[in-house]
This record gives sequence, C-alpha cells and structure tokens, in this order.
Amino acid sequence: MTASVATYPHEVIRTRLQTLRLPIAEDMSSDGMIKLHDRRSVIYITRKIIEKEGWTGLYKGLSVNLFRTVPNSAVTLLT
Repeated sequence: MTASVATYPHEVIRTRLQTLRLPIAEDMSSDGMIKLHDRRSVIYITRKIIEKEGWTGLYKGLSVNLFRTVPNSAVTLLT
C-alpha cells in the first residue's frame, strides 16, 4: 500500500501524457501557441496539474487504485 501511495503521482502523470488530457487546454504562450512537444513533457504536465488542481490533483483516483491493488497484493503475499 505504501508503494502505491508513493508512486501514484507518476501514474497520474503517465496517464495524462498517454491520453494528452492536459490540465488546461487553452494555455497560451506569449506568441499565442505552445508547441506540442512542450506540452508533452513530464515537467510541464506536473507543473500544470499542481497549478490548476493543487497537490491533490496528483492523487486523483488513488482510492480506486488502492481498492484494486491492496487485495491483489494480499492474495500474492498469501500464495
């Protein structure tokens, strides 16, 4: 369970990058557009999640993940 909690922000960032679900779609730079490769960086996604959703945004869906992983780990440990 501790490992799931510690690594869950990585899962959120990875999922956002895979689906290109950006924390703010209408984000613009000084020249009017942000290049696609800038929006696909881990640092950019992490920064935008923290800016727009707060630190708790990195843990969205954690309870569902724990509901799935804790029983799985218990069964693995018992077998």
